[in-house]
Amino acid sequence: MLLCLTLCIYYLQKSGFDNLKKGTEIWQIILAVFIFHMLGLYVIEQNMYLSNVYGIKFDIIVSLIMGILLILIKLDIRKKYKGILGFIQNHYLKFAIAIIFLLDLAGIIVNTSYSMEIIRREGSGIKQNDYSFLLNTYNSIVEKLKESDTSVYRVENKKQLTINDALNFGYNGISHSASTYSKPLHDFLEKMGMKSTHVHLTYNCDTLKSVNMLLGIKYFIMPKDANLEELEEYNMEYAQDTTNEISRVYKAKYPLSIGYAVSKNIENVNMNTSNIFSIQNSILKNMSNMDEDVYIEQKGKIKQEGSNGDLELTYEFQVESDKDIYIYMDTTYSSNVEIYCNDEKLGDYFNLTDNELIHLGKKQIGETINLKLKMKDVKYIDNIYIYYEDEEVLEKYYNELKQTQVDLRKINNTNYEGKVNIEQDNDEYVFFTIPYDDGWKVTVDGKDTEAEKVLDAMLAVKVEKGEHVIELRYTLPRI
Repeated sequence: MLLCLTLCIYYLQKSGFDNLKKGTEIWQIILAVFIFHMLGLYVIEQNMYLSNVYGIKFDIIVSLIMGILLILIKLDIRKKYKGILGFIQNHYLKFAIAIIFLLDLAGIIVNTSYSMEIIRREGSGIKQNDYSFLLNTYNSIVEKLKESDTSVYRVENKKQLTINDALNFGYNGISHSASTYSKPLHDFLEKMGMKSTHVHLTYNCDTLKSVNMLLGIKYFIMPKDANLEELEEYNMEYAQDTTNEISRVYKAKYPLSIGYAVSKNIENVNMNTSNIFSIQNSILKNMSNMDEDVYIEQKGKIKQEGSNGDLELTYEFQVESDKDIYIYMDTTYSSNVEIYCNDEKLGDYFNLTDNELIHLGKKQIGETINLKLKMKDVKYIDNIYIYYEDEEVLEKYYNELKQTQVDLRKINNTNYEGKVNIEQDNDEYVFFTIPYDDGWKVTVDGKDTEAEKVLDAMLAVKVEKGEHVIELRYTLPRI
């Protein structure tokens, strides 16, 4: 497609733009618009994460058909036909315009339907009046949390109400919906086990403890009766006018700051793999002076069978450890999959997303686990990874990384300042769980320092051993 677009643009540059200026070739204006439309589709296809690849393919096919019809409009058919062919010949211009209109309308309907489906599935399932009540409750809780802890940290809501809870409730979280798009950020968070649907990024409540630690998620808002095995309730005075039984604040077990010093070996992390557990082990090892795996693979047997277009995939293994078990799966196709564990339904997965991370929890050593995936319209699962999480090893990494945390404070929405003390000789970077962007300007002890990109998407700053004051300031980059 890129070659076709290049040739078309070359032709217009060679012979068409002079005619455009004179206004003698109106069809070339239409062709130019078509070319730039196709170029836009090509850029989107190459630079955006799209959970529904069929949508973009539909747009491309429609655009190609429209281009052919636009060329037909220009044709001068001299031979005269009779009958139906003659009727079409005399009215082909009207036919072409009508078909172009219908195709454009079909494209609008398809894209709108897909967007509305995302909003329907990702949006809130509660009534507006109930949400208005919860909005006041959550805002009150968040404001109390900000009063009790004035440092910079992330918060997540383990009972997501809408795709934009962080914005609505006023906390720094992972989940968000934005009109701007960063493919590197989406790719990074997807490899952290988060869910990504077009321009929506959703925090995965089943995410790995190491991810919560590395991304600086310090607090969770969650129902009082939730599973609190890995969290402890945060000692906070709740406002009298809030129904604090609905949700309370709980503190993460391994809360790192938004910034902390890491080894220069962070440059060696290989992010080009679909195995998120391997990525976590690599990040932790290359950030620190340790060489232990937090995530240990569990092998099993896989069986696949299907009939009448349906597919059933079974993965069976025997539990080898009393540690937490996580399952990660990805597929080329986003379609509903029912997943069962020992005949107990875990839920419906792969709705609009093409990856899923599931926390099975702890199981008895020697127990046989039978995972069953029932699916329609999914040809195959690309990968199934099952790993144990060694929390004792994770705690070792936490104890090392927390020694060089940045004492970060917020000056305003675009300006942060913090102190850090680098004690290890091999610590060369201060890593921030802030997405890299050209607009970030950094000073270390008042001197301008270049912000660098690590892990393909995150911000880091090179520093030397000793105490330093780091300031981060964001300004809109010039185009």
